[in-house]
Amino acid sequence: MDATAAGMDVTAGPGVALSREEEFGRGWRVLVGAVLGIATGATVVVFYTFGIFLNALQSAFGWTRAELSAGLTLFQLALAAGCPIVGALVDRSGIRSVLIVGITGTTIGFVLLATAMNSLVVYLSLMTVTGALAAACSSIPYTRLIAVWFQRERGLALGLALTGTGIAGSIVPFIISKTVAAHGWRSGYLALAALLLITMPFILWLLREATVGRMASVSSRTVSSRMTLATVIRRGVFWQLGTAVVLQALAVPGLAVHFVPMLTDAGTSRERAAAIAGLIGLSVVAGRVLVGRLFDWLFAPRVAAVVLVLTTIGWWPLAEGTPGGSYIAAIAIGFSVGAEIDILSYLTARYFGVAAYGRVYGVLYGAMLIGSASSSFWVGAAYDHFGSYRPALVAATVIMAIATSLLVALPRFEGEQGESRPGGGLLR
Repeated sequence: MDATAAGMDVTAGPGVALSREEEFGRGWRVLVGAVLGIATGATVVVFYTFGIFLNALQSAFGWTRAELSAGLTLFQLALAAGCPIVGALVDRSGIRSVLIVGITGTTIGFVLLATAMNSLVVYLSLMTVTGALAAACSSIPYTRLIAVWFQRERGLALGLALTGTGIAGSIVPFIISKTVAAHGWRSGYLALAALLLITMPFILWLLREATVGRMASVSSRTVSSRMTLATVIRRGVFWQLGTAVVLQALAVPGLAVHFVPMLTDAGTSRERAAAIAGLIGLSVVAGRVLVGRLFDWLFAPRVAAVVLVLTTIGWWPLAEGTPGGSYIAAIAIGFSVGAEIDILSYLTARYFGVAAYGRVYGVLYGAMLIGSASSSFWVGAAYDHFGSYRPALVAATVIMAIATSLLVALPRFEGEQGESRPGGGLLR
């Protein structure tokens, strides 16, 4: 078992914690490896490139968009089901073997999608299996390693690592769209396979070089390393935090998916609506970094609650369809989408400790994925029923109000001693 598997905190020597400067000075390889790994993870690249393959596969096979979209749904459900298993494996065996299995498995999945897909059943089966394997190279192993290495600057480090999704969203679709346009959809899947295969050695090298010899004694402040998942789920804070992040995932992503239709229904041209929607991606990155930074300075649950309140206020201009207000709404929605993983990652580490991180995060992240996958469906269903997005905005506001109240009511971090510990400042 490697040191990260044991949940060990990073130290400069036995029992000596790294300073803020030393965390980044000595842990930059961990951070770069996590950014690269998250950016090229199958969970990210499948989501951002799905639309590119949708039209191509529809033209090639004549399947409906509903049938093709079922593939993404099965991918997400299999991913959610695999997350608790991966979390437990990461806690028990470390991240290296898990990442090798995940990256190699999803690479093979993309190759099979390119070479063996000849029916709808095969397509749906391959998407399901690939989704299950993708859990092993999702954010779980990377955020756990960040939580282990960074103690004083954990929020900022998590925020920076998770910008990998924004990097992927701005680069990978461009590459794949060019490939599909020039050489067809099969080449597009092979390009995804090549992307994962080429980056895997660099990811493993960066993470290995950064962690060899850097771990010392277990220092989980809130939960014993012997704490089992069964013990964790009996704690009220587990259900309180889990419900809050699932509700946020249920409310926000659907509004992001339906953002352009909301604007075009209000009379905005499709070109302008798409340009405004581009702000969502930029604010996702900004949200992750800024919220992570604030988590290191202030009491994180209340920072998260403020983010949710501002997001909810910010999206209400969509109900009026005013162009100026739409810019504010795009920023607000993207900011919240960017903050949700920061919230889950940071608070999991602080309330349950790094020794139990993989098990707890795997369960909560899987539940959050199910909420996120359901979000666009219920928003669309509300529009179909009422003929307007306003009822969906009302429902999302109520959902966010409940999530906010749960975050505000979260307890202090155990073992904290005021300003001397991370997150011990204002809003305490």
